[in-house]
Amino acid sequence: MVPATMGRKAMVAALCAVVVCPFAVLMSTQVARADEPVPLGQVPQTDVQTDEGAADDQPLGDWSGDDWSGHEWSDDWSADISPGDGTFMDSPPWDDWFDTAATSDLTWEDWFGDDGSDSASPADEPSPDVSATEAPTADTSESGDTASAATLLATATTLATDVLAAPTMSVSGTTISWTSISGVSSYVFVRKVPGQAAQYSVVNGTSVTPPVVAGQTVSYGVRTNVSGSNWANEVTITYPAATVDPKTAPRMSVSGNTVSWTAIPSVSSYVFVRKVPGQTTQYSIVNGTSVTPPVVAGKTVGYGVRTNVSGSYWANEISITYPATSTSSPTSPTPTAIDGTFQMGITAGSSLSYELSFLRGLGAHTARLDYGIGTSASSMASVIDAYAKAGIRPLLLATFYGRNPTTAEAQNLGTWAAMYGPGGSFWAGKTYPANTAVTSIELGNETSYTYQFSDNSSSTYAARAQTYALRAKDAAAAIAASNSRVGLLVQGDNAQQQTAWVQNMFRAVPDLGQRAAGWTIHPYGPNWAARIDSTVNSTATAGSPARPIWVTEWGLSSDNGRCLSDNYGWNKCMTYGEAASTLHSVLSGMHTRYGSRLGAFFLYQAHDQYATGTKTGREAYFGALQSNGSAKGAYTTELKADLAVN
Repeated sequence: MVPATMGRKAMVAALCAVVVCPFAVLMSTQVARADEPVPLGQVPQTDVQTDEGAADDQPLGDWSGDDWSGHEWSDDWSADISPGDGTFMDSPPWDDWFDTAATSDLTWEDWFGDDGSDSASPADEPSPDVSATEAPTADTSESGDTASAATLLATATTLATDVLAAPTMSVSGTTISWTSISGVSSYVFVRKVPGQAAQYSVVNGTSVTPPVVAGQTVSYGVRTNVSGSNWANEVTITYPAATVDPKTAPRMSVSGNTVSWTAIPSVSSYVFVRKVPGQTTQYSIVNGTSVTPPVVAGKTVGYGVRTNVSGSYWANEISITYPATSTSSPTSPTPTAIDGTFQMGITAGSSLSYELSFLRGLGAHTARLDYGIGTSASSMASVIDAYAKAGIRPLLLATFYGRNPTTAEAQNLGTWAAMYGPGGSFWAGKTYPANTAVTSIELGNETSYTYQFSDNSSSTYAARAQTYALRAKDAAAAIAASNSRVGLLVQGDNAQQQTAWVQNMFRAVPDLGQRAAGWTIHPYGPNWAARIDSTVNSTATAGSPARPIWVTEWGLSSDNGRCLSDNYGWNKCMTYGEAASTLHSVLSGMHTRYGSRLGAFFLYQAHDQYATGTKTGREAYFGALQSNGSAKGAYTTELKADLAVN
């Protein structure tokens, strides 16, 4: 029989082999998995998770808190389990035990019992420092030695089972948390973004706030950083879609001759740039997401766009290469007839009697005649008589440059309607061509434009629109009382400050849409559709019925290819042939886009103000004819054909 003290030595060796050493191996497995960190987004070929749990997922870095850098593992793998209490020590305890024995006063009898048995006095054996919850007190008998080994083995097995347990996960806002597992300080965290490879990391703690993935539902899982541990039930977070910065650059595209771009949320207007070789870069504001710029024969023209927001980014430019066409003898397009309610005419110059011969030569059926709003009805008789005899119906324009009219001036328009409207006093006893009586009176010329005023602050501009609307209400009431067959045309041109003009008119007179016979607008330039759309949309938003759109001015400046200072965004070096094609394209485009809602189209103007080749300013060459009455080639031909069918 082995002496008791030697029996204890044997038991210690046996416990090392059976319990402590395997548990140390188990614990070393935990840390050995992260000796070589793996970059985020890669999963080692030798450690891939399977449905059977045969292999483990390799952590790819530390995602703890806001730091997404790699996690560093401890280099101290010398720790072992001390006898009985399950704690880690800096070095194995056995050397300390033997060192103590060698330097003490132990006698041979201390190692072997006096009676030769293996039973030692309880007073001779050190009491183990083990808490009740960690391990039972060891027995000193032979059977007790066996029980102590079994108990320690059970305790080690329980500890191993606990560290393999799956945590319980929860979500709070965008933070993922989980329950702590006893004896575990690090965890393997997995993030699964749709369309991406699963991403693994090591977390020292029990919570993570992963990066937001806008508009996606992302799944998350966790397990202890112990080989063979179990995954928790996954949780998910659905992240809201990202808010688009209004400064974001749109994406542009081309279809035929139309340039389009993607809409940016919360943005209603865009800055559009047109770059024609040899010309100054041209900028314009577009209320929409497409433009059909004028054709520049034989040129490659560049286009760009950005949101109409300070500091916004330009889109990548695109270009259109236009085919070369002959300008010497162009073929005039077939004119377009619109419908019986549509009127097409010309804006006359300031000398109304002088203008009549030009208008008659072009074949106009209606003309826009300018009178100061305070003009007496009787003083207009001779001019209206001459136009009526020529078969031309006057559109009377009441002007008040750089100001708003008074109430009395607005009410004066009732006298115009009473005298010159259908059945008015002027026509009594006269026989004139049909449809020459006045049916519409236009209130003001470009009052919504800022060039007439020195103060164009937002508050002043808003007050101007509101006062204008009040005078429109006065004028409409006076006209309706005098001649119900005459209508008042109100300015609906949002020329500046987006839709502030229309919005403020309706703030002052909410039922202005019921009082107006139509909305006037001057959509010069290639962005005519965006300009008219703004009037259509803003008046509808304000609650107006679908009143007709009256284009009371539109024109092109052309001196047969000679370059001028400007052309409202059109080619500054426009030939007569190009002017003819552009006029036809715009008129047909308006007809297609607005149908019967297009009430009228008036070309500005009958003839050039100066002889060809003598000026460079655009205003000199807007005429349908040259200053001496000579035709402007294909342009004159196109206009006369359009007037004939409308």
